[in-house]
Amino acid sequence: ESSAASDVYKRQGEKESEGKYKDNKKVGKWMFWNQDGKQIAQGSFKDGLRFGQWKENDWQSSYTGKYKNDKKEGKWIQIWLGEKQEEKYYSAGEVTRKIYYHNKNQKRDDKDYINNHVTWWFANGQKQKEGSIKNKVDHGQCSHWYENGQLRSKGSYENGIETGQWTYWYDDGQK
Repeated sequence: ESSAASDVYKRQGEKESEGKYKDNKKVGKWMFWNQDGKQIAQGSFKDGLRFGQWKENDWQSSYTGKYKNDKKEGKWIQIWLGEKQEEKYYSAGEVTRKIYYHNKNQKRDDKDYINNHVTWWFANGQKQKEGSIKNKVDHGQCSHWYENGQLRSKGSYENGIETGQWTYWYDDGQK
């Protein structure tokens, strides 16, 4: 068994990563930086695979969540410019649910990102749209509302295309 600390440097002498290896595999806490010296990731490795709590950053967002066997697992939260933007739920690296936020209010909830039921909200908290999706497109019954809470339309989709009879209302409730 061999164990060694490691600092990896880029050509310009800037640190790119810092952590430890054991038997030529990353282990324990690691940190990563971009070419501008900004930390872009921090988390742990187990037998060379990302594991446990991680924080990842891009230009304006940070993402926090857990890895299991190098795949995202459970709830991941995106913070954009200091405000919660979305939650994504993963199982073995695959997205199973997304919840979007706007002005700190829940705006949209895709309970099953691939197939099933989704709900969107306006920033004021009123429901905007509710319906079913299949293969990531509208499919089945769907309802839309105005921002004042009044029902706007109701009907069905087939593979993302409006089908059958649709009913529409004005924002004052008149058909």
